[in-house]
Amino acid sequence: MEHHFASEAFFGQFGLPKLAYHWPTLLISALTCQVIFYVSNIVSPLLFPKTFENLKGAKRLNWNIHVVSLVNCIVICVLAYPLHWDPVVAQDKLFGYSNATGETYAVASGYFLWDTIFHLSHLKDFGLGFAIHGIASFCLGISSYRPYLMYFGCNFLMFELSTPFLNFHWFMDKLGYTGSILQIINGVILIIVFFCARLIWGFWTMYDLTITVIPHVHEVPWVVTTAFALAFSALNILNVFWFRKMIMSVQSRLQFSKKIKNQ
Repeated sequence: MEHHFASEAFFGQFGLPKLAYHWPTLLISALTCQVIFYVSNIVSPLLFPKTFENLKGAKRLNWNIHVVSLVNCIVICVLAYPLHWDPVVAQDKLFGYSNATGETYAVASGYFLWDTIFHLSHLKDFGLGFAIHGIASFCLGISSYRPYLMYFGCNFLMFELSTPFLNFHWFMDKLGYTGSILQIINGVILIIVFFCARLIWGFWTMYDLTITVIPHVHEVPWVVTTAFALAFSALNILNVFWFRKMIMSVQSRLQFSKKIKNQ
């Protein structure tokens, strides 16, 4: 108990007192991502020898990144979904905190920590954009340990519902299923889930967040509130952009499929 109080006092110096109870999970999550990456590099050549043999350099790294992403998004959705009925967090949408919510954020933040370190280590292969995304997401995740906006963060984590189908779409391209019926079906499901989870749910959550925060905006440093507002707004804008790109991608696969049939 004394150890926890000491840890909370330490993290409290950075304005993140509740992180004292979840930093081990955060680190374990980051390490687990690296383990999954290594396992993918070993198992994938055995499961998909022809495909993996043709992947070189950054393309092989990208395959393993997608495997980590696939595992992470499934785990996050399973953990985040029940939290919408967490009575402590639901009753206080601004400052509510529970151990389950803190653990879920730790798993998600651990992934973003791994993502940041990985892309900083491979800037030549993937550029600065992915590293910046990882840093921003990680900072946003741990900022919730004030605690602040954990309820809404769990809502935004449900964006990951569309990510498995996005990863499946990517893997099908690499495995030679481009334009196949299976990929087209997956693409349609991707568009539907993306539209519901990221656009409808995302904009509703942003509206709910706005009307909840405004009456209490003076209770939190303006820098923190502004950072969250900009981050969540950027996510919603990016979702609109990505949705358009996805529709174009599925359309191109349909055209590719028609060409194959006509040959």
